[in-house]
Formats: sequence, structure tokens, C-alpha cells
Amino acid sequence: MNKYKVALLTVTQMDIGVTALAGVLQHHNIPAMILNLQTDEYGDPSSYPDTVVQQVLEHLEGVEFVGISVQDLFFHRAMFIAEKIKTRYPDIAIIMGGIHAEIYPDECIASPFIDAVCIGDGYKTIIDFVTKWHNRETATFSNCWVRLPDGTIKKNKGLDYYCNADLDATPMPDYTYEHYWMLIDNELVWMKGYILSPTIR
Repeated sequence: MNKYKVALLTVTQMDIGVTALAGVLQHHNIPAMILNLQTDEYGDPSSYPDTVVQQVLEHLEGVEFVGISVQDLFFHRAMFIAEKIKTRYPDIAIIMGGIHAEIYPDECIASPFIDAVCIGDGYKTIIDFVTKWHNRETATFSNCWVRLPDGTIKKNKGLDYYCNADLDATPMPDYTYEHYWMLIDNELVWMKGYILSPTIR
């Protein structure tokens, strides 16, 4: 059984957002892992090889919630991996965040593979998503659009952006690499072991 309740995925080299959210989740005693599915600038912006998909799916077995961070160029890649995840694990709830989700939430939530979209700062949103999901018909979500069981979209009516004081009080990002896997040469590599064992490079 997977010891992680949440998996945070980024499909680009930008991992600042997911490490920050991982820190918030860990602070709330919610086990979270990071899968950095970055490729170099010449990587396919719309898909991954089957071998990579299978590795991702193996890591997600037993996970209940998945967050995907996406920027414009790699939106189709994010949707590709979301479809693969939802097809294998239909009970996993998937939230999409990042710049593209904030600017184009309608495009994101239109996908049947996306259950929620973060439309602003995600520090409170990720906690709401994980703790309130099963009561989503009546619960209030911060900065989030949520798909209800009947298919309708419940849209947050306002945005809650963090001020400097809020950011100062936010837990530190998870920079430990203890819960971090990165795609290197089409292999998902546990980064703590990678750093401690330079001979495997």
C-alpha cells in the first residue's frame, strides 16, 4: 500500500509550486510525494513514452489525490498524463493548478479527467481539496472550481490571495528530496538516493 495520500506532479522543470504545496501538506500531516516529469526543451510537449507512463502509474497505486501543475506550452502533456491516471485509477481525484489553470480554468475543467481547478494561490486550496473532497457538494473551497458528482461545476465566487504576512506564516517548501522523484533519461529516480549515491549517475 502506498504510504502517500497525495502526489504532486509537474510536467515542466518548474517545481517551485509543487515543493511549496508539499511542504504545506506535510505540515498538516498529509503524506505527499512529488513526481517531477520534466524533460529538456526538446521533449515532446504533448505526451510521454509508454515506459514513463507505466512508471508514473506504478508510483500512484494507492494514492487518493493528484495535483498537476501546468504551464501553457505543456498543457497537452498535462492532459495526456491526467487521462492515463484517470483511466487506470478512476477513483483518484485530480486537481490542476499553475499559470495555465489560473488563466484558462474553463479549458481545464472541460476535461472529464480533471476533477478540480485551482484558480489562485494553492496553499489553502490543496488542503481543502484533500480534506473536503468527499463533502464537496456542501463544503466551501478556497480558490477552486470543483466538479460535483452530477457533473456540474461548483465555482468559487472569490479569490483569496496571500499577503506577505500569510506567506511568512506558510510552512517551508519540502526541499528534502525524501519524497521527490524526477524523470531522468525516461526513468523516475528517487532524488535522495540519487544525491547520496553519485556512483549511479
